[in-house]
Amino acid sequence: MGIKWSDDLSMFNQEIDDEHKRLIFLVNMLNTEIVSQQREQKNIQHILNLMLVDSIAHFSHEERLFSEKSYPNAEEHRLSHEKLVHQINQAMKKIQETDFVKDWVRIGLEIQQSLVDHLILEDTQYIQYLRSDKP
Repeated sequence: MGIKWSDDLSMFNQEIDDEHKRLIFLVNMLNTEIVSQQREQKNIQHILNLMLVDSIAHFSHEERLFSEKSYPNAEEHRLSHEKLVHQINQAMKKIQETDFVKDWVRIGLEIQQSLVDHLILEDTQYIQYLRSDKP
């Protein structure tokens, strides 16, 4: 069920890759906690909070790189970051509002899929541009 790091996910930027690895670690931790027999709502909330803090920091880092390199699709990508942060915030709210494990599993898998889609479909679009010699 977890995401495994591979070169296919690499942005060939050590700092960005390390941040991506941390987010993947947190998504895997979230889903492990959700399916655990000893799962606790407070632990799930804590992991989601860590994910939120790390996501905001990571997205700010990426957006600084966009600005430094005058990435032409920066605004579109920034909006996708906002959407992911909103999704994590909504997940925290939904987890707090329900005790149904089935809902928790769905929420965890949705976050996992959104993160993977973002890494593979969106981040790979900007990495070539950022690696270029453009100012």
